[in-house]
Amino acid sequence: MADEAKIKVNGTALPTPSEINVEISDLDSDSVRPVSTGVLRRNRIRANMLKVTLTYKITPLTDVMSLLKALTPSTFTCELYIPDHGIRGTKTMYAGNKKYNYKRVKTGIKAESFSVSLIEV
Repeated sequence: MADEAKIKVNGTALPTPSEINVEISDLDSDSVRPVSTGVLRRNRIRANMLKVTLTYKITPLTDVMSLLKALTPSTFTCELYIPDHGIRGTKTMYAGNKKYNYKRVKTGIKAESFSVSLIEV
């Protein structure tokens, strides 16, 4: 997984995430399900779009602010491993939802991890 974990945004290498989840999906326009047949007629307008969710365990070494700064532009070029092609490549992407996960500790609540989704444009 060494090569799969290397991700660059606008030429800047991101820290290695502790977990990577990849979704490959299709984009549909309005689909039609006629009442007479009940069969869905799908209108796929784009196939194999990537959504890569990166999760970072928050430690003193994890700099979430620098990560957020790298992902600030509305779109950016992202060099990453493309699993359905089996190669590294470049895609135009944007940062989707960002999420912090908290856990209870003796002194209260502590941020345990941070995740962000990179979504193909």
